[in-house]
Amino acid sequence: MSSVFQLSSQRQYFHSLSLQSRVFVKHKKLRGQSLRGFASWRRVAIPLLEESLARSLDLAAAMDSRGYGVSKKRSRYRPIKWRAADSAVVFSALIVLGLS
Repeated sequence: MSSVFQLSSQRQYFHSLSLQSRVFVKHKKLRGQSLRGFASWRRVAIPLLEESLARSLDLAAAMDSRGYGVSKKRSRYRPIKWRAADSAVVFSALIVLGLS
């Protein structure tokens, strides 16, 4: 895993974690629940942990679907050379378009 990806994902994770914790605290206050003491903060930590686990599973699924980490070798850009068969296909397509 590249260090740039790690840093950017950590930055995004902590930013979203802080935003989500603010939302949970705001919801607890709106419901009239006090946030004093360790036991009351546990009510915020459990949904926050659940949300972060769901987010990490989504990230893992997205990385897996894009094939991240499948191969250690990086793919390289290779220019495709124009062949005679390519010219024949283009020429025949132009003929078909011209006749229609």
